[in-house]
Amino acid sequence: DTLNRHQTVILWIIKSKGQDGRTLPRKVIEQLIGEWYDLGSPAISKVLRKMAQPPLELIAIEESANSGREKSISLTEAGTETINAMIARTENFIAKISDRLTDAQILNGMDFMERVGEIVEFELEPPDS
Repeated sequence: DTLNRHQTVILWIIKSKGQDGRTLPRKVIEQLIGEWYDLGSPAISKVLRKMAQPPLELIAIEESANSGREKSISLTEAGTETINAMIARTENFIAKISDRLTDAQILNGMDFMERVGEIVEFELEPPDS
């Protein structure tokens, strides 16, 4: 199955922000995905349930150790393999591009992207969906 953008973002959020890149409280996922997409709690729950069920089985949804009401979302082995494969494909794609650039072009591009990241993270409001 091909993942939709919400599922892909959730995997990346867990990988990049989760404890050991594997586990994150549901409320943190909701907060972070809510910065980019106009998704309410019921819609996020639906996406998470679909990701936890066959055929995907990318995540496990469990009660948090801190609260019976809060859920903890963890990557399964399939989820870890999926996000690692996505990262590998992206690295391969970037390598194909960077092989055609000079060192100066790469450094200028990195400076540019660093500044873009700063602007997006600290100076702009999240985009409207």
